[in-house]
Amino acid sequence: MTQEYPLVTIVITTFNCEQYVEETIQSAVDQDYPNLQIILVDDGSSDNTIALAERFLPKIEIVKQSNSGGPSKPRNTGLKMAKGVYISFLDGDDLLEPDRTRRQVEALEDHPDAAMCVGDYRNFKNGVVSEGHFSTCPQLSKEFQHSITKNTLIFPKGKAANLLLEENFSITVSVMYRTELVRNQNGFSEQLKACEDYHLNYRMAANHPVVVINEFVFRRRMHDSNVSSNTLSMLYHYTKSRILLMEQEDSPIRALKLRNRARSYFRSFVKLAIKKFQHERLLQALPLAADLYLKRMPSQKS
Repeated sequence: MTQEYPLVTIVITTFNCEQYVEETIQSAVDQDYPNLQIILVDDGSSDNTIALAERFLPKIEIVKQSNSGGPSKPRNTGLKMAKGVYISFLDGDDLLEPDRTRRQVEALEDHPDAAMCVGDYRNFKNGVVSEGHFSTCPQLSKEFQHSITKNTLIFPKGKAANLLLEENFSITVSVMYRTELVRNQNGFSEQLKACEDYHLNYRMAANHPVVVINEFVFRRRMHDSNVSSNTLSMLYHYTKSRILLMEQEDSPIRALKLRNRARSYFRSFVKLAIKKFQHERLLQALPLAADLYLKRMPSQKS
């Protein structure tokens, strides 16, 4: 590292996480890295989350706010408070690997042009831990096989965005960012209640180099309350996030791929909504249909 132990901010976001929050906070406190600012932003919990979190004072800072209905706003609250050169985000039920912060800081210090560092992660449920997420990403795996180090990839500006169009190898908690560059991108889109992490990571990758390390940085807890378990909602936000990216994409090729992917997600959304008799969701999605089928592509505008 070019600088010894630069300050890192970890933003933990919680909403009714009393069953898991102590273990999650402990995984942040136990990082083998000596210079941390840990901020817990609670998004209107009605259970015992805050009382349990207060046991960790003064090692952490706690912020309470009214429920926003999604993860973007509490993460942005933490982003505004962050003092660290680097920032990472931790959901209130997940667990960081002990060396996560140190490893990702080393990668970013070694590659000062990179805006973010992405690591691998594993899902776990009822004591069963899955294989790493990177093993489900064939193109990324191929990149590692062809790399000299086999452990670190450096993607120039735009290349990681091209890969994200094909396979999503990142998720919120697997990434460490340069704080100022995330602020330059205005953080997480509060228009999205899901897929906000893909939306941010794509924008970062489209505008900056990205470093990827083939190491596990956290464990993602799977349970029935996961937002990703609501397939209909996820398809809606898959579609909306790609439309938002399409509308600001400078590359005509990537904009076209985003539209095609959004249309594919939208067709799946419509089929599932009809199957589940969720006709009100179809009405909600009419603006998405207009964006996808009635508007011209940004590259086609004069």
